[in-house]
Amino acid sequence: PEGASLLPLPSLGREAMEIEVKYSNYLERQAREVARLEEHAMASIPRHTDYAALPCLSKEEVEKLTATQPATLSEAGAIPGITPKALFYIYNHLRQAGGSSRTEEGGAAEEEVPEPLRHHFPGASDASDASGAEPVAEGL
Repeated sequence: PEGASLLPLPSLGREAMEIEVKYSNYLERQAREVARLEEHAMASIPRHTDYAALPCLSKEEVEKLTATQPATLSEAGAIPGITPKALFYIYNHLRQAGGSSRTEEGGAAEEEVPEPLRHHFPGASDASDASGAEPVAEGL
């Protein structure tokens, strides 16, 4: 309206806006990483992969992955304690090593995030998550 004065932005709103501006590039990069992982969730992980050779994984992640020997990124994502960032490091390792991004049946990788990975990707392409569990954003 004409003649109305603008009120100053409350400190909470100002802080939220500053955070959004400061971290927008980081959040965009994170969204691209999530999309890449969603696209390649069924990528095969070679048996006996040396997870200890991946310097970005924690000791706990190396131990769990080595003990479990997941066959796909989706299976790796279902292991408690494996972070989305760890999945991204494994994906990059597979890509650099010439790993497969095909499904075990030889078809193209699935588009939708498989159920075991959904808890890693809040807001992913699934509106029917009936688990009722709160999504946890871990260390991305």
